[in-house]
Order: sequence, then C-alpha cells, then structure tokens
Amino acid sequence: MSLPKISLTRQKAGFTLIELLVAMAVVGLLAGIIAGIAPLALEKGKRSRAQAEIAALELALQSYKDEQGDYPEASVPQAGEAYTTETSAYISAGNILYGALRGGDPNIPPQATPSSPSIPVYYQAKLNHVSSTPPYHFIDPYRRPYGYSSLTQARFNQGLYDLWSLGSKPENVHQWIKNWTGN
Repeated sequence: MSLPKISLTRQKAGFTLIELLVAMAVVGLLAGIIAGIAPLALEKGKRSRAQAEIAALELALQSYKDEQGDYPEASVPQAGEAYTTETSAYISAGNILYGALRGGDPNIPPQATPSSPSIPVYYQAKLNHVSSTPPYHFIDPYRRPYGYSSLTQARFNQGLYDLWSLGSKPENVHQWIKNWTGN
C-alpha cells in the first residue's frame, strides 16, 4: 500500500507585501506624471479655443464689413503706448462688438434671437462664449472679455482692427492671443 504524497511547498493564495508596494508605487508614479501634464494640456486647449474664437470673430467681422461698409466702431481705452490689462475697460467695446455681430442690439441675451428675421446675425456665439449678465460681450476661455479696437483706433493691426485675449497671464503681452503679429 502506498501513502499519499504530501507536498511541502506552500501554494500562493495572494500577493506578497512587496508586490503590492511595487504596484502602488507604479500607480502613484503614473498619477504624478498625469497630474503634472494635465494643467499644461488644459492651458493648450484654452489657447487653441481662444485662437479659434478669434478666427471666427474675424470672419464675422469681415461679413459685417462686407454688408455694412465698415467695421463696428469701438475702442478699448489705452494706457500709454499699450493696451491696458484692466479687463473692465474692455466691456464697453466688447458690448458694441457683440451688438454689431448679433443683429444690432447689444442687449439681446445670447440665447435669444433678434426680433426681426431680416436683421443679419453675423456671429452665433455659444453660451459659454458670452457674458451671462448685461452688458453682454464675448468672453474668452479664461472668462475675460476679448479686447477689440476698430479700424480708426487699432494700434497693431493698422488698416483693420485689433482683436485679442489676455490669455492666462495678462501682465505678459507676449503671451496674449491676438490677431496681429509681433508685440
């Protein structure tokens, strides 16, 4: 008669403490890398969106000029030789721009349509692209008003108009998102 074989090796029922610590370290490292990259990706997305919105506003302004003969007349007050970074100064010019591109009435809420179908609407903005309270004006992805100075007041894009966003760092003019080249 033979005796049953008894195995002296122990069967693994789970992970060892070392394996768990290594797995946690790898997950923590990957989370740290992603957390470091996420703000950069968000900033790049906001800049790209602002550039696309400026391009769309430029097309709307060109359509407005083609039909009306000139660009809407508005200007951001200037501080010395450069535009100011004080965004409250942008609201009145932004309201004029908003009204011109939205059918002539700067008090039309963004979700409403102009009272007459014969009034041309040159730009249909998304709700997150317009201030939520009057005076209505276009806002950039950083929740600040876009800057606008028309033909007679343009400082950089002479012969046309200046249209810009202060970007994430208003104090750094070189970081602004704008429709002109150079400073």
